[in-house]
Amino acid sequence: MRFDSQQAPYIRERSWHSSQQIEELPGGALIVRFQTSGLGEIARWVLQYGARAEVLAPPELRETVASQLRGAARMYGKKGKP
Repeated sequence: MRFDSQQAPYIRERSWHSSQQIEELPGGALIVRFQTSGLGEIARWVLQYGARAEVLAPPELRETVASQLRGAARMYGKKGKP
């Protein structure tokens, strides 16, 4: 996952997974890599960061998160709904 420079400080201060590796990017953003077999749990984790995080791989996780965000955008884009 890539985290933008506003979210990166909060990601840096915790160990999220025993296989975690952090790559610092120019401008303060970062990439977090780790091995896991539980993509559903990771999807829920990354969704809490909204536009501040981007799944880079694997493709099936990226598509799961994108699908959830498209659904949320449709829901919030409806006019006249409380």
